[in-house]
Amino acid sequence: RPTGCVQWTSRQLHCGFSSRQDPISAQFAVSDTCLNSEKGGLYFLSARDSWLTRFFLGRAYVEAGYPAEALGEFQRCADRIGEATSLFLDDTPTFHYQMPLLYWFGRTKQKLGMTTEAIEAFEQYLAFRVAADDSARTREVRERRDQISQSVP
Repeated sequence: RPTGCVQWTSRQLHCGFSSRQDPISAQFAVSDTCLNSEKGGLYFLSARDSWLTRFFLGRAYVEAGYPAEALGEFQRCADRIGEATSLFLDDTPTFHYQMPLLYWFGRTKQKLGMTTEAIEAFEQYLAFRVAADDSARTREVRERRDQISQSVP
């Protein structure tokens, strides 16, 4: 749907709306249309203010070209990092979500021209990775860090 997709999702998921369904709602907010619609963006946060929902909303803001709003959501996630240990409240460890948070912090700060802070976020991300890690995400982070480092005097 071009407008009201977050509202539609919340209505579809109304019975038994839980932490596991927050990411589903947040994923619908990724489109620029939803973020700018009358009921888009923060609409679904009124139903459940969870760490994971804020994380996905931050990603949605970055993808839609709103890095300042994204930074606010990611900062809320960082302030509430303890919640990332058990996001689904079912004793399944979920602290691994900290890694993507560092990645998205770096990307967002890079878009905002906060070069020193972006490098720091990427360095923190890489500090958690083993030196031999050659995954696509780790290569991208190294490239972004090196690119920013070359542009800083």
